Amino acid sequence: MTFQKREAAWRLKETRPPYFIVMRVMEAGLKVLAKDLGIPYAPSWESYLQQIIKIVGADWESKAPEEIKKQPFYKDITGDLQAIKIAWRNPTMHIVKTYDRDAARQIFACVKQLMARLCDAGLME
Repeated sequence: MTFQKREAAWRLKETRPPYFIVMRVMEAGLKVLAKDLGIPYAPSWESYLQQIIKIVGADWESKAPEEIKKQPFYKDITGDLQAIKIAWRNPTMHIVKTYDRDAARQIFACVKQLMARLCDAGLME
């Protein structure tokens, strides 16, 4: 993940927007979150997100108090991942949309913030 972050930052300085690389960084974050929730490999973002949504939306009352404290974090991150998937990931990866430099900066800032939140919560590769 470190190499991809550096690569994304470097590309932001170029004329080409880095949104493709930034979506790859997001994929690493998605996988780290899934692993923390006990989700094995999934073949796609959609597969991961469906499993994450199912776990995060389940009844947490039977879980240990430390786990219950994590549910709001998981819900927030899941919502962010869904928004990023719809707004940027799918249009980028399926070549539906391209972004100018300003939009690329916005995407980079949002992804940077989400990845920092994952790291702050101790979720890293």
